[in-house]
Amino acid sequence: MRGLLLPLAAAWLALPMAAHAAEIITFAPLASAASHSVAGPYVEKGLKFAMSNPFGFFVWGTGSAGNAQPGGATLAPSSYGNLTISTAGGTTFDLVRFDVADVMNFGSGGPIVYSYESLGGSGTGLFNLDITPGLQTVSLNLTDLKRFTIFADPPGVQIDNVTFTLGTSGVPEPASWALLIGGAAMAGAALRRLARPATA
Repeated sequence: MRGLLLPLAAAWLALPMAAHAAEIITFAPLASAASHSVAGPYVEKGLKFAMSNPFGFFVWGTGSAGNAQPGGATLAPSSYGNLTISTAGGTTFDLVRFDVADVMNFGSGGPIVYSYESLGGSGTGLFNLDITPGLQTVSLNLTDLKRFTIFADPPGVQIDNVTFTLGTSGVPEPASWALLIGGAAMAGAALRRLARPATA
């Protein structure tokens, strides 16, 4: 009987969870020569950005001095409030790093508070905006996040180059399902052979 279960057990143990490569959100689809508003929530590459107020987001035009990514796009809250990042599909995600500047790109410094909820618990922290205009990198390396929230109080933030990895939420890839089903079929075939009456 042990030999019959080997194919099934091997298939089950070999079942890898869906692995995803790191992605970078640059907000390039939002780039425009003119400054404009974006209704929230905004979704790109499976990551969702939502505000705690009904005003959504603001995007500086590519030629604007307020744009901390000249020629590109950043995402900024239209009004002060909480900017929450989660996934559009309800899975977890790892947040590696992102670039940030004050909302006007003046070089207004100050602490920015964030909170997060993960599979391992919740926590808070802060990062400091420096007094130099332009983007600066915030490295966090937070894993298994359900949500990550930036408290966009003055001087406010604009965010860009969000580097993240989508989690799996325990959903196997189609190839893994095929492996498991194949193992079950092999075990079933072996059982049928044993159940066949012997021929004289």
